[in-house]
Amino acid sequence: ARLQHPNIMPIHDIGLNELGEPFFTMDFITGESLEEILRHLSQENEAYQSKYTLSVLLNLFQKICDAISYAHSRGVLHLDLKPGNINVGSFGEVTVYDWGLAKVLNSASYENNNNDDLDLDAELLNDVTLAGVIKGTPGYLAPEQIGNDLEKCKATDIYALGAILYSILTYKPPINAGSMQELIKQTKAGEIKDPRVLYPDKGIPISLSAVCLKALSTNISERYTSVVEFQKEISKYQHGFATDAQHATLWVNLKLLIKRHQRIFALLISFSGVLTLFAVFSFIQINQERDQAVTARLQSEKNFQLYKTENELKQKLDQDLRSVVHQSSLGGDRATAHIMIESLEKAIADEASEVDKDQLRRFKGDLHFSLQEFNSAAEAYADLDTTLYEIAQDYSQIKSDDEALLTNEQLGDLMERFISFQHKHVAYQTFYYHVLRSKDDSPKSYVKAIKNILDLLNNVAHWSYEGFSLDAKKPDELSLRGAPYQVFILPIGTERPFNVLSPLRIKFLDLRNSRVNDLERLLGLSLDTIDVRWTKVRHEKVRLLEERIGLKKLIVHEAQFGELELKQMRKKIEVVETVRPE
Repeated sequence: ARLQHPNIMPIHDIGLNELGEPFFTMDFITGESLEEILRHLSQENEAYQSKYTLSVLLNLFQKICDAISYAHSRGVLHLDLKPGNINVGSFGEVTVYDWGLAKVLNSASYENNNNDDLDLDAELLNDVTLAGVIKGTPGYLAPEQIGNDLEKCKATDIYALGAILYSILTYKPPINAGSMQELIKQTKAGEIKDPRVLYPDKGIPISLSAVCLKALSTNISERYTSVVEFQKEISKYQHGFATDAQHATLWVNLKLLIKRHQRIFALLISFSGVLTLFAVFSFIQINQERDQAVTARLQSEKNFQLYKTENELKQKLDQDLRSVVHQSSLGGDRATAHIMIESLEKAIADEASEVDKDQLRRFKGDLHFSLQEFNSAAEAYADLDTTLYEIAQDYSQIKSDDEALLTNEQLGDLMERFISFQHKHVAYQTFYYHVLRSKDDSPKSYVKAIKNILDLLNNVAHWSYEGFSLDAKKPDELSLRGAPYQVFILPIGTERPFNVLSPLRIKFLDLRNSRVNDLERLLGLSLDTIDVRWTKVRHEKVRLLEERIGLKKLIVHEAQFGELELKQMRKKIEVVETVRPE
């Protein structure tokens, strides 16, 4: 529930029902597990073989790695990664689920580069997982997960990723045994055979086989130090380079270079032949055509240097393109967004590139739309997305100048147009960029936009809740009494959590009878007072808020918390307990 990432199953609600039984609510997703896909491939199902080539499977694997790399950056280990816990949608969406064995690292033991306020409480959360038993799925377990309850680390998940890559290459897990005892024995001994030796007829690339075996090393220190390092190895193969694990010879690197640039080498050979013939002819015509030959040679050298420079830039673009496409769905400043747009335009214009051009145009349209450049967005969406194309067309008439911004009121109308789950990320980015750039900081002007973005964020129909309002006499007080909202932080990559309510600059928040049960969702605000009467807010989260949002006063109803809990909370803040319902 704490991990907000496109490739991780989102959890929307957690609590106890009327019978005191625990429940949680998550998205309903369609598709099939990677395990089912690999089973069909092992049965030589032609439909699956044509749809899930090695290139497609590696792209899916990169998305799995994106999810685990993000989780590691948040100090969370999955510890039960396997094809059966990965869902693949009809359009290539990847979702990693089943985090029941996850472990939360103490903040001191992982590197939190973003200094994120949403640190996880390892001591609390790790109490809910099993201890002293084998945790995970045999065949995908790292050796350190078997036997004594040894310390797990990021390398444990990297081992499991290596096992998944092994399954992608062979359609089988890395270890197969007739009994559980034999499987555990082989895992601890590291008895994993080279997939190229075990399946010589599959044509498994030696570079991927080497990467796979390195990740599956019994010795933790010999595995990849991070998921990002693992991903870079896969990217090298995808772009035609030798992997570090392969320890490729000079001859192998040369063959890969030629394979990457077949057209270039064909041109070079042709060019060299023409140049040789021209030199012989020039020698025969030494007196008459000497100056012509020198000029042609100099021009040829200049052209070759230009071609070499262009090729180096193209190679860098190919290497960075995957990162650019991923980053284009995240928040950032306007200048960064335009750099991404330029990179996408180069990739779209490259006729030799095999990247899906429609996908790149869609990413480009999303970025233009987020920046309110509606003319450019409509041009990019043409023949791709009817809904976003029509909205962009309409708003290009309202605001013809792509450099200008909508008013805050017009932004509210625009957010109301987004009713499709498919385009939520575009609405989130548009709202975020607008708040960063708008010079109108009037809280009242933002009310409609914030109401609509909250409805979208919480999957609430626009008409179902009409109580959202600022106090006319006290504009720094907001009432969310009876509100169906639980999520207030935009699920996009920003340096710090971006709270949708922050443009209102409120100091008092009324949450009576609302669905809010986790005050940590209010990070990013600066609040003096919160009214949590008749909510399911837990007392242990209150202590986080005094330092992080400046909370000074909490209003609760009689018997909402026990005496010990009230005493604990009152050490830091003022707690007002009302006697009768209001």
